[in-house]
Amino acid sequence: MDARGPAAVVVAGPPGAGKSTAARRLAVLAARRGRPLAMLDQDSMTGPLARVVTRQAGRPDALDDPRVRALLREPAYAALLAVAVDVLGGGAGCLLVAPFTAERREPLRWRALEERLRAAGAGRVALVWVTCAPDVLLRRLRERGAPRDDAKLADPAWVRGLDLDPPAVPHARVDSAAPPAEVDRRLAAVVASLAEPDPGTPTG
Repeated sequence: MDARGPAAVVVAGPPGAGKSTAARRLAVLAARRGRPLAMLDQDSMTGPLARVVTRQAGRPDALDDPRVRALLREPAYAALLAVAVDVLGGGAGCLLVAPFTAERREPLRWRALEERLRAAGAGRVALVWVTCAPDVLLRRLRERGAPRDDAKLADPAWVRGLDLDPPAVPHARVDSAAPPAEVDRRLAAVVASLAEPDPGTPTG
């Protein structure tokens, strides 16, 4: 990474949009450019622990309950951010993968996240918004067959309630349903931007 410090790239979007797949590809492209980014996926980091807690409480399906998800949101994001701070403090760049719905919607929430990452040593903070059409999203959820998606798929109104609007803050848009070459082009542009002066990630 350059002298300005490591990069922190936030990969956000709705469930099933392809955040993890895009983040893995972004990590590969960044490594090829000599800008390695550690991938920190919220599902991988906090999902198993959350499932243990809900099973112990006698409610193995509780993660589908909006009240339980709201209760777990703050500690799950706190854990993700704490690891990112440790990684940046060690001089390495990172990818933070999670929905980040509030941060996408509210500029003040995004600013707070950005400032926290910069205080930890990030020389560049970028937001990548991964999106796709609602029908593609639903098909992917069915295909991955994860128990955590059962309640979503059982509720016809679920997809209509998703926030699929573009973020209210500067971002790079990646349509995960686009041809692979186009996805790579968009992700490569993000990697290239990490070496540029930081006016804010271009909206697109």
